[in-house]
Amino acid sequence: MIVLALVSAVTAAWDAGRPATMPRNSAMGALAGVALSVILPVWVGGYVYSLWAAPSYETSSVTKTETAIAEQEAAKAVDASIFPDVASGNRFRHRVHFGGDWSLEANEAPPHGKARIVGTVTYQGEPASGVVLDVTLDGHYRARNLRTDEQGRFALSLPAGLYELNTIVIRRWRGKPTNGRFVVISGREPRYDVPYHGTHAMPDEPLTVEATTQQTEPVVHLRIQPALTPEWPPRDGEPPKADDTDHIRWSPAEDASRYLVRFSEVRIKGNRQGSTPVAYYPVDNGTELPLARVGTAPDANANNRYKVEIYAFDEQDRLITQTADSFAFDEHNFVLDGKTLVEERGSLSNRLEHDAEYWEGLHDNRKRLDAAETLIEESLFDTATVLLDRVDPQYGAAGEAARMRGYLHASQGQCEQAEHWFAQAKRADPEICISSCYRAKCPVEEPDA
Repeated sequence: MIVLALVSAVTAAWDAGRPATMPRNSAMGALAGVALSVILPVWVGGYVYSLWAAPSYETSSVTKTETAIAEQEAAKAVDASIFPDVASGNRFRHRVHFGGDWSLEANEAPPHGKARIVGTVTYQGEPASGVVLDVTLDGHYRARNLRTDEQGRFALSLPAGLYELNTIVIRRWRGKPTNGRFVVISGREPRYDVPYHGTHAMPDEPLTVEATTQQTEPVVHLRIQPALTPEWPPRDGEPPKADDTDHIRWSPAEDASRYLVRFSEVRIKGNRQGSTPVAYYPVDNGTELPLARVGTAPDANANNRYKVEIYAFDEQDRLITQTADSFAFDEHNFVLDGKTLVEERGSLSNRLEHDAEYWEGLHDNRKRLDAAETLIEESLFDTATVLLDRVDPQYGAAGEAARMRGYLHASQGQCEQAEHWFAQAKRADPEICISSCYRAKCPVEEPDA
């Protein structure tokens, strides 16, 4: 390549010095010709050499893979030096909700100050050291990588004042036992006989805490507890087909006085999964719930899949523990072939006393109410009225039927009648929700601030 460049340069210089048979270039043009004669062969030669010397695709991929593995191992070594529990496999993640408005995107570090907020984490009554956690405050601050000491304490250093505590996320736990599953209890969970609308039952209002310079006593107490373990249905594998002879069974929880069993309908379509709570049942004695006592109705087209979750309460109706807090919708599932679980709302007191006729009647009422809602949305008010007249009050759903009649009148602008039925719905079921969509053309005016 170098020889080629020299020959080209000499030839260009010789040609520039010959007598011209036509107008000759200027001295600058001759210099440019010599320069191009050097640069062009060097560039072409370098490109050819790069093609000849380049490694094959497979070799390059292996090199990149080896480099990536080496980088991962180095990252693990650094992470393990900071969090030894990562190297030992003692990972643990649990989100505890304290209420209020907050965002998963909250990443702003809180301001630093001389005041403190102190909290504790215990496991079976003993301090849990080496717990790494994040704390979300005031809806947008997030304090990261707080770590409990040997007394199980963690602290935030903040300017003195009041703060709203929204969430605490436990990310690692150095002392986590190698076997078993665990949950975290904050004391803010709903008590017995309060519907558990979500996996993380969240209070409406956040926990207000004060940071002071004299803060020594903890204001937040988290308890890590062994999770309840359902024995049937099994955790993994193909969901069994169930009938009235099957029983929901679980291992007893220490100090538990009663249990609550929640059923959620599971929807799995490809990679998309989800669940909707359908019904929950009390168990005051023992650790079994016969499916024969659970409200079902015949449905020839049903092949419904359900997930089981269990909550344990003490004598004061406070939550002690529950099944592992997991978003794996396919755990502890079973299938009802030819039947569907019927949703029941209101008090738990008489839920296990209804017979098969009641559940079938309630199921029919719900189908009529769903159809009536669709007809109202399509402005088919007369047909919707006929369906609502067929709702049988002896089979429950009185509050839902009254709410739907309120929706019927509100959709026609008959606001006085609508409010009458909404009030009746509240009397029948104080927990019933009457959202703005049901009020349609009769919105409630907000009072002036």
